[in-house]
Order: sequence, then C-alpha cells, then structure tokens
Amino acid sequence: MQTDTFVARVSARCPELDPVAAHDVCLITVRALCEHLSQAETERLSAQLPDALGDAAAAGGTENHMRGKTIALDDFLEQLVARTEIDHDTARQLARAVAQTLQQAVRENEIENVTFELPDDLSTLFTA
Repeated sequence: MQTDTFVARVSARCPELDPVAAHDVCLITVRALCEHLSQAETERLSAQLPDALGDAAAAGGTENHMRGKTIALDDFLEQLVARTEIDHDTARQLARAVAQTLQQAVRENEIENVTFELPDDLSTLFTA
C-alpha cells in the first residue's frame, strides 16, 4: 500500500480533514500508535509500510517511554490534539480511521505478522 492510498483510505473515513493536512496527521497518528507497540511489532510494521509511514512508525518505536504503560483513550486523543492541532472529535475519528486502515491492510495481507497489541483502551480503535 502506498502512502497516498493509505491517506486516501483515512480521508474517506474522516472527510472533515483538510486533504492537504490529512497526510501529516496520518503520519503523526501512526507514530503515536507505534509508541505503544512492542519494539518487535513496530519494526515489523515499519518494514512493511511505505517510506513516509514506515519512518513515522519507526520514529514511534524509538519513543519507548510509553511502551507497556496503560494509557486511557482520552489521554491518547489529547496527545493527538496537541500534536496535530485538530479538535478532540476529529482526533477520535482520525485515530479510529488510521487504526482501521492499518487493520484493513493486515486483512488484505498488505501487512503481515502484526497484531497491534496495544493497551486495552487503545485497542478499541481497531473495532468498528
């Protein structure tokens, strides 16, 4: 999956995002999610994503201060709001769209051997 395809899939689920900003907020969200994945899972994911998304995932993997710690979904969303300068409702929709797009890529075998083992509150982003 190319970065443009990924961003287009997220934008389709999150139409209130400005198309120009959608790329940047997707990268920020992938990085934020990967801050909570295991190092091995982040490495597998970043190796399979296209360059810009893979770089964002790898950067999140280096932020190990959050790894293994429980985080409430609302706290995660507040971090996204601060990083992306979007409102809370859009951050919630964006986080869900990014997570579900990643999950879709796994189902379509575009990403293999990644299970997205996140803290319970964050794992709810992957459900419809």
